[in-house]
Amino acid sequence: IIRQLLPYTRHHWFRRACWFMESKGVPGILLHLALRKRRIADTARAALGTGIRQVVVLGAGLDPLGQQLAGECPEVRCWELDHPSTQRVKAGLLGSALPTGLRLLPRDLQRGSLAATLTAREGYSREEATFFAAEGLLMYLSPHRVRALLRSMAQWCGPESLLVFTFMEPQPEGGVHFRGQHPLVT
Repeated sequence: IIRQLLPYTRHHWFRRACWFMESKGVPGILLHLALRKRRIADTARAALGTGIRQVVVLGAGLDPLGQQLAGECPEVRCWELDHPSTQRVKAGLLGSALPTGLRLLPRDLQRGSLAATLTAREGYSREEATFFAAEGLLMYLSPHRVRALLRSMAQWCGPESLLVFTFMEPQPEGGVHFRGQHPLVT
């Protein structure tokens, strides 16, 4: 879908339509997402520059981070863990463009063991430093599950490992949302 829409981004009318739709949802979200993605990618590349050679992207969705890093650095091993249905879609979209250093691991992150998933896979070493990314994921998990994932990461990776993640603070009424979002989004 993104490849099909990309040529339209050059047109003023398309950008105005996107900005209009954004104003009716969460004003500023497109810039927020672009800056967030760039910061995470820059942080990952900096980690690889220090010698880290394992990357695990949790809840990867259709995000290209693992694909980009594996394509840029053939010596890096990348794993993307996400729901089986999402992984099927991504595998279908990538097809033969899937870099050799990237493994798509179907895993429902609401259940199961992160450690069992990683250690059962060829090439993952619990003694090596690992770069973990959990972007746009933790808000969908229960606090208990978030703690379990964090404990698992701490126990099943080498020293000097890094974790980058995004989160949303619960609001006084108990929900999570962006400030300034349109009531329809709520």
